[in-house]
Order: sequence, then structure tokens, then C-alpha cells
Amino acid sequence: MSEFIEVEVEEGDGIEEPVLLRFKVVSSPRPVTRAQMDGGYGVTWWAIEAPGAEARAALVEDSSDGEALLLFGGERGLRVTSDREARRVPYLLLARGSSLEP
Repeated sequence: MSEFIEVEVEEGDGIEEPVLLRFKVVSSPRPVTRAQMDGGYGVTWWAIEAPGAEARAALVEDSSDGEALLLFGGERGLRVTSDREARRVPYLLLARGSSLEP
């Protein structure tokens, strides 16, 4: 297992500027297709896709909460879709106990 995950996302498709971040890995990345998150209108399931890559989740060190779930994809970031909306994000950091589906 690599000690770090580098998230490098190009700007475009709703992502205003490039992102390059590094996270210390606690658990190995695994595929993810859905995550339960609050979209501002209550907690609901969101589809998680990574255009041109596989969306993955890994437990990482987070300076503010100790550990968090990092959801990440390829150079184009993630597309997250609920029943009400769709958005592009470079990555997501969720609480450690968040519900995910492979």
C-alpha cells in the first residue's frame, strides 16, 4: 500500500482551478459507486462517478477530525448525482463512518 494518495485534478467541467493535494493513507483504496451525503436538503444517496477512471474511497488522515473518507477519481475529478442535482467536484472528504457502496 502506498503511504500517500495524490489527488491531481485538471480545471474544467465545473472545476474552476486545478487541484493538487496529498493525503496520508490509513486504509487501501476501494471502488465506490454511491455515498450517503447531505446535499442541503437532507441526507440522501448520491451516485459517484469518475469520468475516464474508477471512483475510489480510502480512509486518510485528516488534521481536523483525525481520520476521514477520501473519495477521489482521475484527472477530471468526480461527478456526484442525486435525485435533485448533479455536480462536479475534484474530490470529497466525508466523515469516517459515512455509508458507501462499492
